[in-house]
Amino acid sequence: MRLTSAFATCLAVAGSIALWGQQPKQMPPKESTFAFQDISVIPMDTNRVLTHQAVVVRDGKIFEISSAMTAQLPPGTTLIDGRGKFLVPGLADMHTHVDRREMLPLFLEAGVTTILNMGLASPEFVTSTRDEIRRGSIPGPRVFVAFLIDGPGDHGPEYVPVCERD
Repeated sequence: MRLTSAFATCLAVAGSIALWGQQPKQMPPKESTFAFQDISVIPMDTNRVLTHQAVVVRDGKIFEISSAMTAQLPPGTTLIDGRGKFLVPGLADMHTHVDRREMLPLFLEAGVTTILNMGLASPEFVTSTRDEIRRGSIPGPRVFVAFLIDGPGDHGPEYVPVCERD
């Protein structure tokens, strides 16, 4: 089954959330391959549920979604029992004021994989935290920022530099 890259990314992150609850509090290595076996997938493109699916995640991205009955899993794949569980795209919270690291895992536990920080936290906190999440050093959602930038010259204390990938 072909997936759009945005949907695949959302599912991959959601997959990390489900894995998060079943293992010690550490991020799965990006070079790993794991599969949700016999899981129900809610694709959000129409009002439907794909039951009894195998979802293979390789190097942090969805590699394949297929019937659990016919799935050909790569050798060395870590299996996660998906019976009675659902896999959904990650949610986005587009108005947050996160200023403490201990808040970040709470977003993931609620299925929120992307946030927009509207202020309150220092630019240094947001920049360093965003970088640590990207490196996999700490768990947290993808962070975007919307701080005030008022004209040319000195941007003042509320300026956060734009990341190359944003």
